[in-house]
Amino acid sequence: MAPLLSVPWQEVERKTTEVLGSVVFTLPFIQSLGLQQAVDQHCPYDGVLSHGQVFVIIVLNRLHSPHPLYKVGEWAAEVGLTRLLHIDPAALHDDRLADTLVAVYRHQEAIQTDLTLTAAERYGLKLEEIHYDLTSVFFRGLYAASELLRHGHSRDNKPAEVQVILGVSVSADGDVPVRSQVHPGNTADVTTQVANFHALARMLGTSDFLLTSDRSMQSAANMLAIERAGGRFLGPLSLEGSLARAVARLPERLFQRLPYTDAPANQNKKEPAVYRGAYIRPSLAVEEALTPEEKASERARRGPGRRRTKKVTRVRPHGIVIWDSQRQAQEGQERERAIQRYEQALQLAAGRLNRRRYKERAYVQERLGVLAQAHQEAASFVKVQLQGEDGGLTLQVERDQVIIDEVARLDGKWLLVSNEPLSERSKVAYMDWALERYKKGHRRVEGRMRNLKSDIPIRPLYLHNDERIGGLCLAHIVALMVFSLLERECGRKLAEEKLTFKRLIAIWSVFSLTVFQLKSGEQVCWPDDFTPRQEYLLSALRLLAPAQEILARGLSP
Repeated sequence: MAPLLSVPWQEVERKTTEVLGSVVFTLPFIQSLGLQQAVDQHCPYDGVLSHGQVFVIIVLNRLHSPHPLYKVGEWAAEVGLTRLLHIDPAALHDDRLADTLVAVYRHQEAIQTDLTLTAAERYGLKLEEIHYDLTSVFFRGLYAASELLRHGHSRDNKPAEVQVILGVSVSADGDVPVRSQVHPGNTADVTTQVANFHALARMLGTSDFLLTSDRSMQSAANMLAIERAGGRFLGPLSLEGSLARAVARLPERLFQRLPYTDAPANQNKKEPAVYRGAYIRPSLAVEEALTPEEKASERARRGPGRRRTKKVTRVRPHGIVIWDSQRQAQEGQERERAIQRYEQALQLAAGRLNRRRYKERAYVQERLGVLAQAHQEAASFVKVQLQGEDGGLTLQVERDQVIIDEVARLDGKWLLVSNEPLSERSKVAYMDWALERYKKGHRRVEGRMRNLKSDIPIRPLYLHNDERIGGLCLAHIVALMVFSLLERECGRKLAEEKLTFKRLIAIWSVFSLTVFQLKSGEQVCWPDDFTPRQEYLLSALRLLAPAQEILARGLSP
């Protein structure tokens, strides 16, 4: 790069400016994770650009311009990225990007493992506690041959669109995504839990970590599988059947006030929630197939004829029944409003009795059935009796207070289960630990899901096949990993700054490269000097020398 002062101004044919922006900040951080090397190791390519080089550009594009994956070469040229990396923008055409997405999807487990272990080694990322959740990503277009895109429960409130389910595991330390997996759009959440646990165990080289997840992924079978593999679990379990009845019968004296409070998250509410807990040891049944040895024993014991093929195994986790004062009030109010709406609809029907079609008993019974269906949440709490014959009908409506009181005993109560050892902790301390770990973990993973939806959204674009869809989802997860690690590092080393990723980007928004085109055909490039704030930030994150090296190497002939 020729010194600017040595360029005769009369020799300058034109001057242009390329806004590098935060690329000069995020690129060295991505390089510190070894993303290009990890992709190239697992996805070798003999072409002009390696899969690693292309995937780095895709991830940067997802971080800084998360629009549909289109004209990436033009974007890379506009922000000076092709100049810094000595890449021809024309080489970043759609087919080349698609080839890379397919390649990384086929080796996603190995690539994510390398990135996670590098983050743990280089940045001290702790992986003893992992939070797992799922979200949906909808796509538009015709995907007749797709095995991933299906209609299912839409978390985007777009039930008419096909979707994939994206499972994401984030570390408790810094809320950093460490693993992801794409599932068909109609996948039941509970079916993903055990496979995700085993994949994390392979990645981390141990099963001794705590995995927290939401209610939809907890089941007795999943708990048994994780416990047998040497893992630990924590999460809510649905209250149903005999378990719900047992919890409803728990006397109030068993519930003890827990120290945990989420008052900062509820500071706009008049009163923060009060949490009480009761410790129980539920016995949960899991039906399993007999092992070959057990089948042989069964044959020997029973002889010919009908023999059992399954057995029941019991799981006894630690159970913490949480009694949430705010949820209790909310559920009671919602039930009362639902009952009142149902009663009002019944009163309207009663006012129409014995007029026009409402003279006919059969028609009125049909209408009452429609009302009960429309008010399912309240119908079981109200007794409705239609009396009389055609033309002389009466309607009696009465609340079933016995059922209302029975259901109200569960208001505000939910169950947390874990196999984390009690150790030397008191039961109150254990219950408080479980509530805090679940609440904070749930907020963390939901926060990253919001980032994935708003800051780095996966845009619904026709990608032709499942492997490209999976590769694009991986690119967004890697971008979210960079996003999260940068926020974590700033929180550790620049805590007083309270820097979010958006604020980091803003610091670099006008960092530019001035390009002088000389009449001789030569180009002279001159980057802006780092501002004191930019230099301080790079130094704190140990990125100053790498950023300077990228600029020097990129702007050299």
